[in-house]
Amino acid sequence: SIILVMVGPALGGMTAASQPISLAALVDVSAPQKRDFWLSMGLLASSVGFVVGPALSGLLSDRPIMRCFTTQTPLLVTVALAVLNFCLLLFLFREPARPISAQRRTPLSFLSGLHSLMHAFQRPGLRRVSTVFLLQEMAWGAYFFFVAHFIMDRFDASVTDASLFMAVMGIGFCISFALAMPVLTKRFS
Repeated sequence: SIILVMVGPALGGMTAASQPISLAALVDVSAPQKRDFWLSMGLLASSVGFVVGPALSGLLSDRPIMRCFTTQTPLLVTVALAVLNFCLLLFLFREPARPISAQRRTPLSFLSGLHSLMHAFQRPGLRRVSTVFLLQEMAWGAYFFFVAHFIMDRFDASVTDASLFMAVMGIGFCISFALAMPVLTKRFS
C-alpha cells in the first residue's frame, strides 16, 4: 500500500520532533544538579524505541509466528503508533509555565525549522556543531536504511533476523545512555 508507505513515515517524521522538545522540557523542569541525569533518562527512553521498534517490526512481519502477519503489518502498526504519539502530544504535553514577559508567540510555520537551520549555520560556533551533527545524522540514516538490506542480501538473513540485529544495536544505545552517559557527565563538564 503506497499510502501506508507514505503516511507512516510522514507521521513518524512529524512526531520525531517531539524528542528534542521533550528533552528541552526536561531541562526546563529539572533541578540544575539533576539535569544530566534526566537528559540521560530521556535519551534512554528514546533508545528503548530502537530496541522494541525493530524487534517488533520483524516479528510482526513473520508469517510463521501468526498467519495474518504480512509485510504490511509493521507499516499499519507504525501508522497506529505515530497517530497515538501525535494524540498524546496534542492532549498531554503542556509547556512549562513561564512569566508573561518571557513568552514570545510566533506564528506556526512549516518553514520555521529551515529558518532555524539557516540561522544556526550563520553563527560560526553553531555552524561547526550543526555541520558535524548533520553529517552524523546523514551517516546514521544511511546506515539504518541499508544495514538490514545488506544483512539479508549478504548473509541470507530473514526480515526477522535483520530486525533483531537492529534491536541489538538499540541495546547498545540503551547501555550508553543508562550507564556511560551519567558517568561521563560527572567526570566532564
